[in-house]
Amino acid sequence: LNVAGPIDFFLAFWMVHEVPDAVAFFAELHGLLNPGGRVLVAEPIMHVSRKKTEDEISIALGRGFTGRMVEGAVRVSWSFELTKK
Repeated sequence: LNVAGPIDFFLAFWMVHEVPDAVAFFAELHGLLNPGGRVLVAEPIMHVSRKKTEDEISIALGRGFTGRMVEGAVRVSWSFELTKK
């Protein structure tokens, strides 16, 4: 990610679907965050399916995050929030 940590918040806006390795992305992001650090992910409804977004959530949960889908948080987007355990 080329980001110096630790950080408290990360916004991934319309980009996770473009990442070639989502497992590595969420693992690296988890390592950058302070305990309790939060992430907001938004994916474009017109380009990314809900199923794909739900798969991204599952990957993040497997990398040590807690989280859930957040309906209507970001206009024309599927969005979910994550918290580092």
